[in-house]
Amino acid sequence: MSYIQKYPIIINSRQNFSKSYFLEILSNVEMIRMLISRQLRIRYRQTVLGVLWALLQPLMLMAMFSLLFMRVPRIGADNAHYTMFLLAGLVPWLFFSRSFGDGSSCLISERSLIQKVYFPRLIVPIVIVLVGIIDLVIPLSLLLLLVLIFSSDTLTANIFYMPLFLILETVFIAGVVLWFSMLCVRFRDVKMLVPTVTMMLMFSSPVFFQLDFVGPRVKDILLLNPLATVIEGVRWSLYDTDFTLNHSVYASIFIAVILFVSGLVYFIRTEDNIDDYY
Repeated sequence: MSYIQKYPIIINSRQNFSKSYFLEILSNVEMIRMLISRQLRIRYRQTVLGVLWALLQPLMLMAMFSLLFMRVPRIGADNAHYTMFLLAGLVPWLFFSRSFGDGSSCLISERSLIQKVYFPRLIVPIVIVLVGIIDLVIPLSLLLLLVLIFSSDTLTANIFYMPLFLILETVFIAGVVLWFSMLCVRFRDVKMLVPTVTMMLMFSSPVFFQLDFVGPRVKDILLLNPLATVIEGVRWSLYDTDFTLNHSVYASIFIAVILFVSGLVYFIRTEDNIDDYY
């Protein structure tokens, strides 16, 4: 049985393309749900621990970085235990790295489906970002639980701002995925850049160090990276660390929004030619 025969209601034909593009995406909610379920099954298939790996990965990295850097002067946090400081950086970082890694090759991975069935190709990167959000829930819940247990005295009203920083990260991730997913299809060399870009972003983001460690000038430069703003914002939300909305932070927000809007426009304008690039 073909995919179209199996899901006749889900798939829109080109005869219905007169509908608004985004309304067409909303009409494929069942297909999005199915693709999310399939992505999660593929990720955790044949694993003994299943979704618990979403919990173990940040804990394992936290243990490793703690052993490496805990006793390095000025790298750790002053007002929070270094392991908790690390976890607050690793949770948003893993959200990005997983989504970026899967999203950059998502159009190549879904090549057979894209060539057989018509649907808005934007659904494919949307699914990757949504799967990343689902994966974020488990380690984020652990982080909040540990903060309540071990660092409850640092909690302030700042915690209510944390969703805003995670929304900013989601916008940034969506923009990066939209650009790289299409560029990886058009220029296969771009796929080779993904690990390098991931590594560069990790060391330019305060995942395992505090930004004061690098000095004020370098700090302003690093804060242009939206990931740095998100990580610093999450730590500020949880531990009331030193975080100021300066020009670099506003610039990073602007960069994330521009990256998303431009990526969306580029993707929509290019998606009809995807078959020509395979």
